[in-house]
Amino acid sequence: WMVVVNTEDPMVRKSMTLSVSMKNQDYITDMGKYMDILNESNTVTFFYTTKRSVWDGISNTDFQAVADMEKIEAKSNGGYRVPVSVSAVRNANQITIETKQLYLDVALEDLGKQQFQIKANTSGMVADGCALGKVEIENANVVQVTGPASVVNAVESVIATVNVEGMSTDITDNVVPVFYDINGEVIDTTKLIKSVETVRINAQILNTKDVPLEFAVK
Repeated sequence: WMVVVNTEDPMVRKSMTLSVSMKNQDYITDMGKYMDILNESNTVTFFYTTKRSVWDGISNTDFQAVADMEKIEAKSNGGYRVPVSVSAVRNANQITIETKQLYLDVALEDLGKQQFQIKANTSGMVADGCALGKVEIENANVVQVTGPASVVNAVESVIATVNVEGMSTDITDNVVPVFYDINGEVIDTTKLIKSVETVRINAQILNTKDVPLEFAVK
């Protein structure tokens, strides 16, 4: 059988799963919308056929899957989908890709954009004999965020916290601002585009001294 296989070089049919790359994403933002891939799965699976001798050297880098945002369409049962085009980037003349249409299921919502002031804060206690002085942000103290309106509208405050635990001298550190909702809960900002990712905070550490008081009466 091995002699026959190697001699005849038969056609084989295999499946492949690819990550989908996006094209013309500005088309969605120009509509004032934010697109979210449903189920957080931006992959497609397809079948292809090729000769056994070619198949031995094939990997997922030999294909590409592209979703063109300009071709987004509404589904009859609600929601949206984007057609995905799969092609071979190597050995294209020896590979046949099945023509079944592939799609990415997506959701659209309004695009939000707001600007927030970043407030400086501290955590921890300074060293004994010291006191906390002025705490301020050295660079930009404002962040502009863009993303799904449901997330942007939920932001109530943005706070950057520097740790001063046990510090006896001034401290300067780069800090990632944290976004909070009206209940003080941390907001997941993975879907937001932020104009500022980190801020530089300076915390002044002052010395203290116990001074006895002497009282005079008259």
